Amino acid sequence: MEFKLEATFKATAKQIYKSWLSTQGHTKMTGGTAFVSDKIGDTFKVWDGYITGENISLEPYHKIVQSWRSTNFNEDEDDSQIEVTLA
Repeated sequence: MEFKLEATFKATAKQIYKSWLSTQGHTKMTGGTAFVSDKIGDTFKVWDGYITGENISLEPYHKIVQSWRSTNFNEDEDDSQIEVTLA
């Protein structure tokens, strides 16, 4: 399944990018404990461990591509992928 969601925030692309990929910023943004990195190939854990994943591709202040899965996924299910494009 594929879908697209668009939203406008009162923040710059740089602010969103840096918050998404920083432990402190992501925790503050979502309200759940997060451990994240701004390096390709690094793993992350967000929403108090409910979601885990890996940074696949990063274009600073423009695009974030990550694989992820929640604790609800069965072991035989593939990871999902999210692509965040910032304008």
